[in-house]
Amino acid sequence: MRVLLAVAVLLGLVVAACTYQGFDFVACWIPWSEATRGTSPWLAYSVPGCNYPALALYALTCSELARQALHVPSHGLGQVLLIKLPFTLPYLAGAIAVARQGTAWGRWALPLAPPLLINAVVWGQTDAALAIALAAAVSACARERPYQGAALFGLALSLKLQAIIAIPAALVFGLRRFGPGRTLAACALALGLMALVALPFFVQGYAGYVLSPYFLVVDAYPAIEKNAFNGWFLVDLPFRWSGRGLADAIALAGPLTPKWLGLAGLAGYAAVVLARLWRQPTPTQLKLAAALLAFAFFMLPTQIHERYLVPAVGLWALAADELPPARPIFWGLCITASLNQLLVLGFDPGGLYPSLPRHLILACGAVLALANLALFALATRLAFATPSEAPAA
Repeated sequence: MRVLLAVAVLLGLVVAACTYQGFDFVACWIPWSEATRGTSPWLAYSVPGCNYPALALYALTCSELARQALHVPSHGLGQVLLIKLPFTLPYLAGAIAVARQGTAWGRWALPLAPPLLINAVVWGQTDAALAIALAAAVSACARERPYQGAALFGLALSLKLQAIIAIPAALVFGLRRFGPGRTLAACALALGLMALVALPFFVQGYAGYVLSPYFLVVDAYPAIEKNAFNGWFLVDLPFRWSGRGLADAIALAGPLTPKWLGLAGLAGYAAVVLARLWRQPTPTQLKLAAALLAFAFFMLPTQIHERYLVPAVGLWALAADELPPARPIFWGLCITASLNQLLVLGFDPGGLYPSLPRHLILACGAVLALANLALFALATRLAFATPSEAPAA
């Protein structure tokens, strides 16, 4: 495993310096990073469109500080590599730390999961680090360490709002296993850590900006899908094929729109999953519930893009380590999440990555969307076919 990981890291460094997503880097990461001047993460919000929480901006500040110290030119491949490192190295270190707690299968499945490597190394995005933070948080809760789990959830939320997908499962598990008092104390710890991370932004007068990723992110891209290969992609495919996608605010029947239909579907699915966890508050069911919620978040709502499946892969690796019947779902998601990211990168590539024909991406996306629907059905069936367990006293 160590040899494979070393090879993956070395290859990753080469790939990281040569490829990137055009919009993410040219319009976002590079100007946000340079705006910090290597010392002031809050200044990233001076660039229009900056909508990431505090922890991601700290990482970009470190990148800019290193670039200035090493005299790396702006907009060069060296800068691309430096921006990726603060997201890639914590992901690898965290993945190894979490994997050591698992079986022989889990020790290499999580660190070497292809979608996470692609997200960190090729895209240079935060989703791989987010996936590891969520897996670590859920694992800590499952091992009866609610305060450690709460701290990890706080860090995950300071990185990206999507971390909220696993929190309902942790709350239900905490109420049933630890009681209301310890659960509320754990929530206070998570919120306190988030406040501590954001404190410099408040002190510098950027309170509204650092809070905006938590309140203004919905409807930022009000499309029925944003290159996420799920069921909504199949609905949108005829329109995308002709060059225009559907908005999720179109009326289906009276006031019912795809946006509200998707949200209702997610809420209903989550209610069923959480009800089962309430009846069976065991570590296995916690991991399975968190994995199901993450997968459902990608499949059911609108406005979802390709990278939102990456955290689900990390949580399915955690669940599959303890529940071998879940391993085919993990492997299936590794294929679909990897190809979703690689194909979509062809729309707007940077570095040496090739531009891909639009219709080829859409046709492959339709196949992968069907595969994801099948995997989602299998995952749901597995969850409700898993034998009941008696929770530990």
